[in-house]
Amino acid sequence: MRQRVAARILSLNLALLGLAATAHAGPPSWVPTQDTRAGVVAEALPAGSYCYVRLVDDEAWLATMGGCPATGVALSAQIFGWRAPFESPRLGRTFPRVGFAHVTLAAEVSR
Repeated sequence: MRQRVAARILSLNLALLGLAATAHAGPPSWVPTQDTRAGVVAEALPAGSYCYVRLVDDEAWLATMGGCPATGVALSAQIFGWRAPFESPRLGRTFPRVGFAHVTLAAEVSR
């Protein structure tokens, strides 16, 4: 239930940000997926209500809503869509590839 709510909120935010494909827009600006990732946080960059996370041994970044996990924390991520490249005006940075995801910390997974 919690993941379903998070997915709906993320979908709404993506639509509001103009990342969702529309019938008139031609090719989608993001690619829907059901990818998953699991690993240890190498970097986390807060950006307002979002956090960009990169896992150890993974070049792709994940964008998630909420606070940033600490470096060294294990997590799993359900990715809803990819965008490449992705520019974050708030950070003044362009990421080569970002997966928009719901992140669950390892302590929450084991409960």
